[in-house]
Amino acid sequence: MIYSNIGFNFENFIYQILISTKGEPYKEKDIRKKFKNITAIDHILIYNNNILCFQEKWKESKPNIEDIHHFISCVEQLKINLKDIFLNYNYYGIYLSKKKLTYNAQISANNYNIINIYDETFEGIKKILIDYLYDHHNIYLYDKDNDILMR
Repeated sequence: MIYSNIGFNFENFIYQILISTKGEPYKEKDIRKKFKNITAIDHILIYNNNILCFQEKWKESKPNIEDIHHFISCVEQLKINLKDIFLNYNYYGIYLSKKKLTYNAQISANNYNIINIYDETFEGIKKILIDYLYDHHNIYLYDKDNDILMR
């Protein structure tokens, strides 16, 4: 499987997790259609008064400072674009990747409260992401029968 297919599969995998919440998930194409200057947010999840912005990267190299700065600038631009629509909402940036951010990228991420969830497997990332959603945002996942999926 070539890299672009793996990256596409990773994005679809994450979207399936997001649609299992009771929130409002948006795909990259919908985000780009509405906001032409937002190019580094793959998904948004709106839940209660929170807007969670996701960037997913599945590559062998560690995400570097340029990668994280592009994501940070898009999250900041989204805040500006939505400030009149979503008053008093909290914004969170979640960078999902196969590899941990580089040292300098992590410093920048910390300065903007961007978290990096990383693991060598899709399932590992799913577990960490589900724990993060539960623990930090009280967001649960539901199955097709509307039952809560436990960790």
